[in-house]
Amino acid sequence: MARAVTVTYVGEITALSLACASSSGATAFTLTQTSGPTGTAACRLLSYEVVHAHEQADVQMTNLKSVFDDDNDNAEYHVANLAGIDDAAVTAALEKNASSYAAYEAALVAQIAAATALDEAVAAAPPSEATLVSTSGSDEVFSCTALAGNGGLFAVVATAAESAGVLQSTKPVSTQTIRRTKLTSYEPKSGPSTGGTIVTFHGEGFNDVEGSKMNCTILDGNVLATQTAVHLEDGTVTCQTFAQSQAIDINLVYPDSCSETATFLYYQNPDPNALTPKQVPRFGASNFTLYASNVDYALLYGPGGSDPTYAGMLNLTCAIGMGTSAIQTVPAKAVFPAVVASNGQSVICMMPDDVIPAGVHDVRVSFNGQQYLLPTVSLTAPEKVSITAYGPVTRVKKHIADDQHTQESSRLVKVPIELLGQNRRLASVGINVTYGGATPMPGSTDDLALVQVQHARARDNSSSVSGDYDFSVSPLTVHWEAGDTDDAYVYIHIVNDDIHEADLEALTLTLVNAENCDIEEGFENRTAIVTIKDEDAAPMFEVRARTPFYPPLYRDV
Repeated sequence: MARAVTVTYVGEITALSLACASSSGATAFTLTQTSGPTGTAACRLLSYEVVHAHEQADVQMTNLKSVFDDDNDNAEYHVANLAGIDDAAVTAALEKNASSYAAYEAALVAQIAAATALDEAVAAAPPSEATLVSTSGSDEVFSCTALAGNGGLFAVVATAAESAGVLQSTKPVSTQTIRRTKLTSYEPKSGPSTGGTIVTFHGEGFNDVEGSKMNCTILDGNVLATQTAVHLEDGTVTCQTFAQSQAIDINLVYPDSCSETATFLYYQNPDPNALTPKQVPRFGASNFTLYASNVDYALLYGPGGSDPTYAGMLNLTCAIGMGTSAIQTVPAKAVFPAVVASNGQSVICMMPDDVIPAGVHDVRVSFNGQQYLLPTVSLTAPEKVSITAYGPVTRVKKHIADDQHTQESSRLVKVPIELLGQNRRLASVGINVTYGGATPMPGSTDDLALVQVQHARARDNSSSVSGDYDFSVSPLTVHWEAGDTDDAYVYIHIVNDDIHEADLEALTLTLVNAENCDIEEGFENRTAIVTIKDEDAAPMFEVRARTPFYPPLYRDV
C-alpha cells in the first residue's frame, strides 16, 4: 500500500532550456524556478493532461462561483424588495440562484478531484536529481535530466526532499512543458516513385494536445512541403508521400514543433508480364511464380536484400482480383506474401493454407503491400497475368451405370466418388440418401430421347422401425487425406431376403456438404442412382406375427 504524502505548492517554474527530449534516453536541461521550494532537490515530469485538467477545473470552479455570487445577490435583492409585490420574479430569482449553486457545487467537487489527481501525480512522478547552477534574487537555475519513459507531453515541477510526509513542489503549469517524442513504428517504409503512399505512424503522445494536429514535412521535388497529418481513432496518424526518386527523411512534427524522423525509400513499380502455373487449387496452401520488371529493387531492398543501408524496407505481396482499375489501392479478393525467386527475375507468391474464391483472377504485385500497379500487359493480353483458382472438385463417377443396376442376390454395390484437381487438405463430402429414382430401364440404349422410368422406393436400415429393410449405406461421409485423389467408395449392402418386392427398386445418392473441395455443378455430377432387381417369387400375400415390433407386412400381388 502506497504511503500517504501531502503535497504543498510554492512558486513556479518560469523557464526551461529544453522543449523536446527522447523517450529512449536521458536528456539534460536547465530550469528556472521563481520563489520555489527551499532546498530544491529534484525535478519531475507530470502528465500534461493531469495538469491541464486541474487548470480547467480551477477556471470552471472560479467562473461558476462568480455566477453564483451574482445570482445570490440578485435573489437576496428580490426577496428583500419584491416579496409580496412581484412574487413571480422572486420565485424566478430564487430558482436561478439554486441552479447556479448546484452548478458551482458540482464544479467544486470536480476541482477537488482534479486537485487530488494532481497531488497524486506529483508524488508518484519519478524524481531526477536537480543541481543548483545560479541564483538571482528569487530566481534559481537548476540543471536536471529528463528521464527516459513513455512518450507524451509533460509539465515540469521542481521539488524539495520529502520531509515528515510532506513534499514541497512548484505549482505545475501547462505552459512549462517538455515533450518526450516516441515513434514506435511506421508502415510502409517504401513506395513507388509516382508517390501517393499513405504512411501510417504508430507512437505515443500523438493526440495529447486537444484541438492540435501533427504535421509531416516531406520532400516534394526539391522543396520541403508541410501537410497536416490525418489523426485516426486508433491513435495513429497518416501522411501521404509526393512523387520522388530517392530515399528521403519524413519529419513527423508534433504541435509543439518537436519531431521524429522516418526514413522512406522510393522504388520503380514492378510490372508483371507472365506467371506459372496458370491454375492453383482454391483450398489450401500453394505457390505460383510471377515474372515482372524491376525485381532488382526487391533483391536490393527486400527482406534479406543486399543493400547495407535499406535492406528490409520493401514488403513483397501479391494480390488477386483487383480488376482492371488503374487505381493502385482498390480492394483485392485476396493478398499473399511473396519472396524473390532464386533467378532474380520473378517473385514467388505464397498462398497460405486458406480458401480463395473460385474462378479466374487477375494478379498484381506490390513492393510495399499497399500499392499494386495495373500490369501493362493486362490491357492487351490479360490472360498472361491471370490465374485460375479451381478445386479440388468432387463428383460421382457414374450417374447411372450397369454396375449400379444389380440383383438382390449380389448383396453389394460400390458407388465410386471422384476428386479432381490438387488436394492440399483433408477433403470430404457427405452422402444424402433418398429413395426411388429415375433411370432408363436396364438393357436399353443410352439414347437421350429415351424416357426414364421412375422406380419404386427401396427401404434402408435407418428408415424402417421394424427392422425389415432392403439395404444399408456406408459411409455417409467420404474423406481424402491431403495429397490423395484416388476414388472413394460408398457401399450399398443389399439384404437378400425371400420376400417378393417390386420388380425394380431404386435409391439416389446425392453429394452434399463438401469440406475443402467443391461439388461439381450439374445434377448428373452430384447424384448416383442405384437400382435393385428382386428375384423372389410373388406369393399372394405374406403374414407375419402381429406384434408391436413386427406388424403385418403386405407385399405386391
